[in-house]
Amino acid sequence: MKKRIIALLIAGTMALSLSACGNDSKSTSEPQKQEETSTDAQEAKEAQATIDAQYNPNNIAPSDYSNVDEYLAAWINGVEPNTSDMVDTIAHAAKAEANYNGGNSAEALSYISSNYPNYFTDNAMMEKTMFYGYYLEYANAKNGSDNLGANVGMDTYQAVKYVYRGSETSDDQHVTANLDQIKDGLSQLGYSVQ
Repeated sequence: MKKRIIALLIAGTMALSLSACGNDSKSTSEPQKQEETSTDAQEAKEAQATIDAQYNPNNIAPSDYSNVDEYLAAWINGVEPNTSDMVDTIAHAAKAEANYNGGNSAEALSYISSNYPNYFTDNAMMEKTMFYGYYLEYANAKNGSDNLGANVGMDTYQAVKYVYRGSETSDDQHVTANLDQIKDGLSQLGYSVQ
């Protein structure tokens, strides 16, 4: 399903590029470009709707829940734990939350800081830690790739997701390097970690 969506997006982009190169007529190029751009935008919307339907079939909205634990539980209900599908579902839940409430990074940073480096105690801890990591990245993405909050978020979910899926252990070099980056980033943001 994901491959099909990506293929559609690539095909749309290629079609737009080829048609723009092949039309030398100035009088018809503008309306044609606008039509194709509209078609590409529609295809992108449809691709996003397909992704949303796959990862959020119950149309779960952040406003329907009083706290993150309930919200995340609703999203991941029925998804096989310790799988890439679960990691993807958590990422989509975090993105929806960031789009809804993108200005509240303090809760996520506080959670990541207060639980550092004990993110690997059980699935619930790893899932919530990944959620907050993805949330920070999505909520701060508009601030550029050098944004410290976004980078702490990215380091957080990268440290946890491979351990969660069983492809690494908490003492692997990749994980410990991310933990060091989390510690440095939190410190720069004014959070104290052990």
